[in-house]
Amino acid sequence: MLISVALCTYNGARFISEQLQSIIDQDLRPDEIVICDDGSTDDTIAIIKKFQEQYSKLIQLHINEQNLRTNKNFEKALTLCQGDFIFFSDQDDVWKKNKTQAILAEFEQNPVLEGVFSNADLITDTGEKTARGSLWENVQFMDEYIDGKVDLYYYITTLKNMVTGAALCIRSQAKHFVMPFPGHTAMFHDEWIGLCLGHRKTLGFTKQHLFSYRVHAAQQIGVIKPASLAKHVSVIKNILGIEIKEGFTDLLQVRKSYWRNYTKFSKLRNGGIVVSNFPLDVIIEKNKSAILLIESRMKKSHMLLFWAHKIADKIAGKRQLKS
Repeated sequence: MLISVALCTYNGARFISEQLQSIIDQDLRPDEIVICDDGSTDDTIAIIKKFQEQYSKLIQLHINEQNLRTNKNFEKALTLCQGDFIFFSDQDDVWKKNKTQAILAEFEQNPVLEGVFSNADLITDTGEKTARGSLWENVQFMDEYIDGKVDLYYYITTLKNMVTGAALCIRSQAKHFVMPFPGHTAMFHDEWIGLCLGHRKTLGFTKQHLFSYRVHAAQQIGVIKPASLAKHVSVIKNILGIEIKEGFTDLLQVRKSYWRNYTKFSKLRNGGIVVSNFPLDVIIEKNKSAILLIESRMKKSHMLLFWAHKIADKIAGKRQLKS
């Protein structure tokens, strides 16, 4: 059994040493760390090369001739990985020593799984644990409302993505149907993988906090802003409880969630993304029905505000749905 790490870097000199060392120091050390650098102009490459001097058989460094951006850079790294299990890694986090071992234990206990993701602590740019709760709380995937029976495909398509790339590991066989990744930011690689595996019912998770996810101003993709967290958590709880409050604010937030996913999947379909046996049209129709349900409740309880919002959408050129 071989373990690979797909690590993408771009101007990550400030944190890459700590992240690399945490991967190397795993109780169950990976067999290869495949690093794809996207044209760093700081000391990132020099730092990685110093690690290579000590761990020449472990670390592979590939420097892109042109900037590929997040999705295609991770696609390249994934293609280069030779392991049976492939861990995705950001450049600025810190892995706990048991991460690889704990994730592989999940695969061993559930042989059907093709992907597993975990929870994480949140830390500041100086490495201190934040008061903002866990990673899952900040992406609205809450421990007290989930168990092993939750339909992750439904969760992603109806609510929002909760699969963070830094928390994810996949079996090598999954490479054949998750690639190519979308070439634009309508959907990032981690959500795309989560969607594909969720549809196949082969996506699992562990509630263990297996790494520290760093929250800082320079990160390329972050978590939800603290000021918005309470409102989002409230909305998600209402949906998970199969009960939506009749207040306009909550309904509006739910509608925005459905609307965002509808337009996202429409962009993917219109962009020619094709995955065998993958029903993007079904996702779109499901979200369309959900949007229309929310709109009918808004229209009934807040007629004037409902039409004001619809008119504002039309003026802004946003997609208008018809029943």
